[in-house]
Amino acid sequence: MKNSRKGGAVAGLLATIAVLVLLFAGIGLSMGWVEMSDSPDKSTIEINKTELKEDTDKAVKATEEFINKSAESIEEGVEEVTPDDNSDTITPVPNPDRTAEPETGSPE
Repeated sequence: MKNSRKGGAVAGLLATIAVLVLLFAGIGLSMGWVEMSDSPDKSTIEINKTELKEDTDKAVKATEEFINKSAESIEEGVEEVTPDDNSDTITPVPNPDRTAEPETGSPE
């Protein structure tokens, strides 16, 4: 369907940029990355680059740890379902946390 409004793509792009700027400002103010001050002579907006960098480094480190733990968990899961001998069948490993479910079928 053709967009009948002229400049719709540009308006959407500008709206997206405005939302991102407001989102950064809101998060920045709450996290202490951005400080605003107002005086009779001037208004200032200060960005605390050091705190922003420290928080970014913490987030990167936490993400790396999460990815490494996830990779280890996947490797352990693969080892559990991989057969030791080179047979074509894989025997599933029972999950001890799962409770037995009652059968819901008619008897044959």
